[in-house]
Amino acid sequence: MSDWNPLPNLSAIRLSGPDATVFAHSQFTTAFDQPGEPGWGLTAWCNPKGRAIAVILARRHEQGVDLIVPAGQSQQLTRQLGMYAIGRKVEFQHTTQVQGCMDREDDGDQTLRPDQSRALRLIENDSVAADPGFIERWRQRDLAAGITWLDTGSSGRFLPQALGLEERGGLSYRKGCFPGQEVIARVHYLGKAKEQLAGFRLKGSVDCSEQDLLDEQDQRVGSVVDAMPINGSTIGLAVVRADRESGLAVRCLDHDGVLCAPELLMTTNS
Repeated sequence: MSDWNPLPNLSAIRLSGPDATVFAHSQFTTAFDQPGEPGWGLTAWCNPKGRAIAVILARRHEQGVDLIVPAGQSQQLTRQLGMYAIGRKVEFQHTTQVQGCMDREDDGDQTLRPDQSRALRLIENDSVAADPGFIERWRQRDLAAGITWLDTGSSGRFLPQALGLEERGGLSYRKGCFPGQEVIARVHYLGKAKEQLAGFRLKGSVDCSEQDLLDEQDQRVGSVVDAMPINGSTIGLAVVRADRESGLAVRCLDHDGVLCAPELLMTTNS
């Protein structure tokens, strides 16, 4: 079994107090009113227009709800969520360090549900140094699992359906209202999402965050959400037009590439 390693790119927010689960149920795209599957599941917090402000890993427990978010969004999300908690008995705390473990063999409340071979835990800060190689491997596994961490540039741009949350258990149409719920439900019941999540590979290392993907006719295919260099190439996730299929040739910043299913990002060697 792999060792636990710090993930400084992620941060934890603990919701505690008598109204913690009620508050989470009223704000996020998945249900918190009843005990669900153990472990960390995907959810999102959206603005009134139905666009995801943040993609979150969440876990309900007896003391409340734990959230894992990108470290760069943590402080801002805590402030913004606190504005919606007026009148509720809920507290927000940054109390722990996020650590990850790969190649788990057991189930439980530490399991990462989008990729059940991994686990996450929250512990008090310790002196263990972060391992850059472990963080790189973890990020690649996040991309392959279709976990679309948002940043300042991508926050508030995409519907949760476009970020692949519906297919990965991060979106419920059976719960009550939450911010943006009417817009999100209308797309589901009355229409069809115009955008979808796709993986992509590019030749060469390139910083393509927030850039557009183009096809061979220089027509826009979609927008990069997250990407990383690996083994002399670049892999990532993009929100693309719903009619664009895997295998489509694309280009970004003069680097040629191809769309693929997110899970195939684990197999790239070039």
